[in-house]
Order: sequence, then C-alpha cells, then structure tokens
Amino acid sequence: EKYELMESVNSTKQRSTTSTSTTSTTTSSSSTSTSTTRTTTATSTTSTPTTSTTTSTSSSSTLTTFTTTSSSTTSTSTTTTGYTPDVCSNSSQVALPNGTCVSSGTGQEYSAGILNTGNGSSVDLANALSLYVASVNNANMSRDANSTVSISIIEDSLSKLNNISITLRSDTSFLIAQPLNHSSNDILLGARFQRGLGGLSVTNSTVDPSLNSNTSVAAVIAEQSLLDVKSLQMFIIDKPTMYENVDKKTNKSLASSVVMGSVQRVSSESSSMNISLYFKISPEYQPNVSAMYLCSFYDISNSRWNETGCTNPLFNAAFDRYECSCNHLTSFALIWLPQSQIGSYGRTMRAADIASLVFQSVSIVCFLIVIIHSVAIRAMNP
Repeated sequence: EKYELMESVNSTKQRSTTSTSTTSTTTSSSSTSTSTTRTTTATSTTSTPTTSTTTSTSSSSTLTTFTTTSSSTTSTSTTTTGYTPDVCSNSSQVALPNGTCVSSGTGQEYSAGILNTGNGSSVDLANALSLYVASVNNANMSRDANSTVSISIIEDSLSKLNNISITLRSDTSFLIAQPLNHSSNDILLGARFQRGLGGLSVTNSTVDPSLNSNTSVAAVIAEQSLLDVKSLQMFIIDKPTMYENVDKKTNKSLASSVVMGSVQRVSSESSSMNISLYFKISPEYQPNVSAMYLCSFYDISNSRWNETGCTNPLFNAAFDRYECSCNHLTSFALIWLPQSQIGSYGRTMRAADIASLVFQSVSIVCFLIVIIHSVAIRAMNP
C-alpha cells in the first residue's frame, strides 16, 4: 500500500503543466467596391485577399501572434450603353429607356418633357435626345408645345453632357460625349454617320479611313483646337425634321443631315475652333432646281442659317460630297439656294456695301468741311 501511494504521487507531478494563453491579433483592410450601371463608363473595384499560414508550436509559456492583411486592385472599363429607341418590332413605335415600346407620339412627348424641363441626369438627357429624334422621324412631328423641343434647348442639352462618357447609336442619330485624355494616343476628334449603318466616333487613329469612305455626314475637329478642352460632345441627326422650316427670313433650304458639336474648356478663355465638315446631299432634300450650296450654321439669335466663319463648300467628286470648315461650334448643315435667286442675293449684299460707302463718304466730306472752316477762320483772324 505504501508503494502504491508513492507511485500515485509521482504520476500526479508528471501530469501537472503550466497553462499559457495565446494571443492573436488580426488586422484587416477594407476595400470599397463601386460600380456604375447607368453610364457608359463603369468602374469596379475588387479585393483580392492575401493568404497567410500560421504555424503554432505546442510548448509551455509560448506566445504566438499572427497578422492577416488584404490588398485591393482596381480595374476600369468603358462600355457603350445598351439603350436604343429602335428595338421595337412595330415601326410606328419607339422604345423608352426602360425598354417599353410606345407610340412615336408618346415617345416624343416623353422625351420633350425631359428636355424642356431639364430635369434628370446627364444620362437621362442623352437618352431623351436620341429618343426625341427617333420619335419625330417615325411619325408626323407633333407641333404641340408640350411635345416640341426648340433647337436652342437641343444644343443646350448636348452641352450639359460634359460629366459622362456615353455613346448612343440609333438608325436616326448618333450621340457621343466623352472626356478627353490628352495623354492617350487615340483621342476623340469627332463623329461620322452613314445611313443604313449608323454612326461611329472618329479618333486620330481612325480619321483617315473614316473620311475616305462613303460617309453621309462627318465632323472632325483639329487636334490643335482641343488642347484646352476637357470634354467633347457631338450629335448627328440623319433626318433633321426639326430643322426643315426654322429659317423664315431667307430662301435657304436644308440639303443634308445636321451635325452639332460642343466642348467644355479647361479655362474660361475661348479660342477659335477649327472643325472640318463633310456633307452628302440627302435624297429627301435634293433640290429640284439648279442650286448653289452653302456651308452654314443655325444662328439661334436671328433664327436663320448663317455662313459667318465658314468657308465655301467644295465638291469632292470621289465621294460625292461637299467639304468645308468653320471656326466655331454649333449646329451645321449644307444649305442650298436656288440659282435664280443668287443674283438678288448678291445685289442685296452689294446694296449694303454701297450704303456703307455712302455713309463713309459723307463722314469724310463733313470732316474736310470742318478742317477747311477752321483753317479759313484762322486765316481771317491771325
């Protein structure tokens, strides 16, 4: 019994251990994932955690510490928005941005409401511009005030698209708005449209093949003119119904598609803008009489087509189109004037010149009379 008692005591001593605590510290970094779904440019951030392996050793009075960290990588991609008003199977209908097919009249009223009030995001305005053009081309244009959008509002809406990157293609128009990355080797310079195929952007790497093609209309800004520009917007209307009767003061008529451009500059100082324009005569606007063609912009202040700042168009027989350039941005088109009225058009200009010369001559004569009178007075009273 004494031997068994001693053996029990020794066994108890061998089993006694010192208990220690193991402390672990975990540090994690959080990443934020952001996605943009309604604009053409979507930026996504994904987190890729790094793995760590912790090895522990079972020994008394040992402190084991491990740290887990995570890292994140960011990728940016630009895609073209999927909206187009042309997806409806019924040709008399247009699709709203949510995909619902409605009558062209309803589409015109819906888009006009967004554009006239100016309510909505930049994407809403861009979609409304595309929808409005498609609606007025699919049916007789409504003249109701609530369904009509003025040219000034169309141009103003385009200029507001300076904070997004978006491209909208349809059978009746092409819209592109994009920030300019001057460090890129492929900077946006303009846009082009070919009936039956739609529109495409024009960059400094595609400008030559774009212009050496059967394009219905194209506009390209000289890269030098874009040095102080941070965003560029262009809108091409294939069949510009809303421009057909906007000039009530002259006999000038629309002959082509309409292209409009807008930029947002880095500074408030404005400088000249060298834009080259290329127009084919649209079949629906083909003159039925001998005509003279003019490269014009729509002068909103005077509600008329104006050629100020634009060169005379030259005919390029190889591509059956007229080419010209202008030194500012607004809405441009090829305009025609009947040859029978060119004489009166020229006489009106010469009459204005003659009137100016008459007034200048009278001013000179009056000035000479004053001088002669002054000299005569001094001669008589030395």
